[in-house]
Amino acid sequence: MAGIALRCYVDMLVYEFLQAKKCIGEINKEDAVTAATHNDKKYNDLKQYIKASYALSDEEINDEELRRLTKFTTTDKNNKIPELGNMIAYIIRHPELLNNNTRLVQVLEKFKKSNTHFIDLTACNMFVHNQYFSPSVATLETSVNTLAPVLEEMYTAIKNEKQQL
Repeated sequence: MAGIALRCYVDMLVYEFLQAKKCIGEINKEDAVTAATHNDKKYNDLKQYIKASYALSDEEINDEELRRLTKFTTTDKNNKIPELGNMIAYIIRHPELLNNNTRLVQVLEKFKKSNTHFIDLTACNMFVHNQYFSPSVATLETSVNTLAPVLEEMYTAIKNEKQQL
């Protein structure tokens, strides 16, 4: 349960931090571009397979209908909550959000990457989706202590932003 609580707290705090910094819209735009690129690649792979397997030309394939049927369409993600991994990646790419504090950015990089002695993003996701996966007390404590300065910085930024309103 403590692992799930940590995952939820990190997710909510990172979201609120980025919301206070007015970055959620930008992350959603980046996610939409990534999704569109991914969809286009998958669509083109499928189209090439259909052309090769059934000896069809481009003109014989109704792109609009095929995209609709396969759901390889771009969707507007402006009102979505970004995935935690995407939000953390955004902060890592924009260290100015953490006042260019290299140590804090490195902690987020460590959280984003897999590491057996540190609860990372993958492990946090496992806590939520696999009831048989739970951290040891020592690993949980080490991870919380390592993440604490970043979470504190984010909490302070949120608090300061709300006081200015």
